[in-house]
Amino acid sequence: MKAVDLVTVDPGVHAMGVAYWHSGELTRAVYVEAPSKKVGSAAGAVLLTNPLILFAKPPLIVERPKIYQKKTTRQSDIEMLLISVGALVGLWPGAVSLIYPAAWKGQVNPDVMCERVETRLSQNETCVIECRLKSKRHNVLDAIGIGLKTLGRL
Repeated sequence: MKAVDLVTVDPGVHAMGVAYWHSGELTRAVYVEAPSKKVGSAAGAVLLTNPLILFAKPPLIVERPKIYQKKTTRQSDIEMLLISVGALVGLWPGAVSLIYPAAWKGQVNPDVMCERVETRLSQNETCVIECRLKSKRHNVLDAIGIGLKTLGRL
């Protein structure tokens, strides 16, 4: 297991995309599913994916949920997402920053953004992406995109 000095997360209620970084390089990216349907349990699962987090206490950057006036997302769904983010922030042993989606990806089409993220990765970085389900890969790529933006690579 490699050292970790930054973790970036695309949050979800029952799963999260997580990217681990060391010295500006992606060392692992994974889709982490909650062990139960209990809201917030995905946050605990994130901590279990890399025990070094508890000792290294790397900074965490997590996408901050945003309610858009013209979107059809139910407010209750956003509220559940906020609970998950709050659980992750509360459990995190290091510093935490929140970033709005528009701050790291603007209004770019999600498919286009996923392509952009993938083109910014080295071959070694591409090899450390762990996501079995193609339908969930965008969550992992969003976590990677947050890290790339933070590191000035996107």
